[in-house]
Amino acid sequence: MLEGPMIAEQEKARFRWMKPAQSWVKANADGAMGGAFGMATAGGVLRDHHGTWIRGFSRIIGICCALKAELWALHDILVMAWNMGFRRVEVETDCMTAVKLINDRSCGRDGCTIVRMIKDVLAREWEIVVKFSHRETNMVADGLRVLQLERWFMTSLLLKW
Repeated sequence: MLEGPMIAEQEKARFRWMKPAQSWVKANADGAMGGAFGMATAGGVLRDHHGTWIRGFSRIIGICCALKAELWALHDILVMAWNMGFRRVEVETDCMTAVKLINDRSCGRDGCTIVRMIKDVLAREWEIVVKFSHRETNMVADGLRVLQLERWFMTSLLLKW
């Protein structure tokens, strides 16, 4: 029977970021809305099979719901990976609803615009896996997203003065 520190270590291991297989890249994406203005932001990062940072992004989306922010983050990271020439990509997000919408084959392309846009990107000639990951394994993408929100907030304050 495992007790005390051993259980804590096993729990940490369950929520640790894992490298993709060789010849694959991993894309982590995060979107959210929040703050006093309800401003939505997105962030994402691409890393190779060694875990080395390739490229990241963060941006303001505008005012929308949290799910749409997550979907925009996924769209942006997919487009970035495609435009950089990667054709074997493992995508992770901490939004189970977004993963279900994207992986639902019966949903077709008749849903909301951003879901259709993502499915159009996924339909290209590449190997792509989109899956759920716990928030603890998605902290770099979350940090990029928060950084953009803080930047926007500080700029907004300065412009008001």
